[in-house]
Amino acid sequence: MAEYMGWVEIMRTHIQFLDLGTHEDNRVIMNHIFTISSVFTSGDYEDEHLRIFRSDQRALGELMIRREGDAVDCIGYAEFCARMEQDETFQAWFEELSQNLQELAGHDGPLPRLLDLRDALLALINHLDPEHERFPARFKSSLPPDVQARADSRSGTGDS
Repeated sequence: MAEYMGWVEIMRTHIQFLDLGTHEDNRVIMNHIFTISSVFTSGDYEDEHLRIFRSDQRALGELMIRREGDAVDCIGYAEFCARMEQDETFQAWFEELSQNLQELAGHDGPLPRLLDLRDALLALINHLDPEHERFPARFKSSLPPDVQARADSRSGTGDS
């Protein structure tokens, strides 16, 4: 989640320099990202786990960014783990999310926010990688037609 938020923050801050394809493709991608963000922020779920407001999503994303000269990318997993153990300020930003994930690990059955988050992320992946070049089809779930239709209606497209 943290890496995803990092890449979204990189894209958000550099959007004027990125060419994601056609204007329509840019709109669809941004709608998918807005849908994912909205799942995190929504107060419509009974369960408050993984409720992360947009400002906190941006802050978590900023913490995940590494700048070296003109290069900008996300920190890797090893650096993330090291910073979680050594940097109290960094750790504090992720404390609630970490606690939520620990609680969810022991939860029986799927939670609606988690299911909606999975669906929205899969819809984004399916849009970005329709030919399964980066994520082979055997490693990613395809969405059932009713779930894909829901994801499409949330993101404002009918052709993810």
